[in-house]
Amino acid sequence: MDFGKLYETIFKRKSIRKFSDEQLDNNILDIIKNAFNDTKPLFPSINVDIKIVPGDSVKGLLLVKVPQYLLLFSENKPGYLLNTGFIFEQIDLCLSSSGTGSYWLGLTKPKKGRLERRHLNLLLHLLLQS
Repeated sequence: MDFGKLYETIFKRKSIRKFSDEQLDNNILDIIKNAFNDTKPLFPSINVDIKIVPGDSVKGLLLVKVPQYLLLFSENKPGYLLNTGFIFEQIDLCLSSSGTGSYWLGLTKPKKGRLERRHLNLLLHLLLQS
């Protein structure tokens, strides 16, 4: 992960509100996986994991219809929210630096029984920029 490039991206990125209805291509999925593997957590002792899920796997009040979401799961330990936000922001910057828009979405959660994992902390809405 090129942290210099990520720093420059902070000043250039834009929030998106128009979303593509196409699935993320393999190149973008690889960027996500590599970014997650290269992230520097604030608290390495807290186990985290990501999962890319179909758009119909989540529910919420402010839900936007998209083909896929990226979920980040974390152990519930002291500092876990700060840690997950720090990790997600690195992934978000990697996506922005590669030309892929994303949007943080709150007030959502996996549909019951669809995703049995550790405590779900944050939900990042991953979308192609239109």
